[in-house]
Amino acid sequence: GIFTFDATATITLLSTDNTFDDLTISAGTATMASAVVVTNTLSVTSTLATANFALTTGPMVINNAGVLTANASTVIATTVTMTGGVSGTITVTTGAWTVSGNWNTSGAGSVYTQGTGIVTFDATATITLLSTDNTFDDLTISGGTVTLATALVVTNALTISGGTFAKSTFAITSAGSLTMSGGDLTSTSGAVAITGAVNISSAASAIDFGSEAWTVSGTWTNASTDATWDAGTGSILFDSATGGTVTFAGTNLAEAEFNSVTFTSSAGTAQTFTMATRGLRWLTTLTVSDASSTTALATADLALGAAADAADVAVGNGGTLTANASTVLVNGVTMTGGTSGTITVTTGAWTVSGSWNTSGAGSVYTQGTGIVTFDATATITLLSTDNTFDDLTISG
Repeated sequence: GIFTFDATATITLLSTDNTFDDLTISAGTATMASAVVVTNTLSVTSTLATANFALTTGPMVINNAGVLTANASTVIATTVTMTGGVSGTITVTTGAWTVSGNWNTSGAGSVYTQGTGIVTFDATATITLLSTDNTFDDLTISGGTVTLATALVVTNALTISGGTFAKSTFAITSAGSLTMSGGDLTSTSGAVAITGAVNISSAASAIDFGSEAWTVSGTWTNASTDATWDAGTGSILFDSATGGTVTFAGTNLAEAEFNSVTFTSSAGTAQTFTMATRGLRWLTTLTVSDASSTTALATADLALGAAADAADVAVGNGGTLTANASTVLVNGVTMTGGTSGTITVTTGAWTVSGSWNTSGAGSVYTQGTGIVTFDATATITLLSTDNTFDDLTISG
């Protein structure tokens, strides 16, 4: 049956017998004084205040003029709907929500105040948010396929611990961090900005990139070995203001990790990104540059590129590639900014399958005792004041 509160009331239930089948709050303010379970539908047209007690329900519907003040409550719902078109409010402070189906709070006039609460989707669902109120504080995907139907802002942590987060063509912005500890992320397009660290800690997690541009302003750690990883056709920019350690997947993946990758610190002061543990593969261009100071990529003697990828290296003004003893397999090498740019080798072996142009004014190529091999048709263009290889091999 349906139980309706049509005036201000307090709901106090026995902890062992606290269940309604259908619960409607139609007028006044209903305040919970104990945990409540709704087997079927919770419908709110006035105000329901949980007083921080747990709320478990099937479909949750917040209608026009409906207010759910959940604050620190633990809330479990099969679906969440707030689509009246005029008003409707859900307020959370620190509460943890688990949703097992669709979330749609796209109604015009709807207000979702997320506080510092965590929302976890543990089953297949679609997330549809109002374009002017599209923020979760912490969002976890733990199961099923969860599909975005609108752009999304996550102000703190985005965690994918299971299932698949299908962002489709929509943007994800201002995510404090991205952690993938068992689930996958798929994309068609739509920019992604991660202001903190990306940590892909599970070998079974994978990103299927689309054509979008990613910006990562923290460190990157990737332990994936998943064959479904796909570099896509987009780009990734590492712009951390403090540089930091970047641990790529290297040969753990069957293909390149990224399509196009750029290192440019936003600090305005000299910064270094240092590779650790494994090498880096990309499909088109690796760029190191800095318009306001210097940004360096230090390979820590780890491999760059792969013969199968035919990818390029471009060192622009303010960029430094410290490759030292690394084995480097690339298509072309360019350092033509016109002001600065540095490539440093100690004993590394480079194989280049295209042209080499380090003729930019102010460019510095320190060859050490490294070997450069050209194994295909190429043009070599060097700065007249810096035109030296230590060992040069033409093999194809």
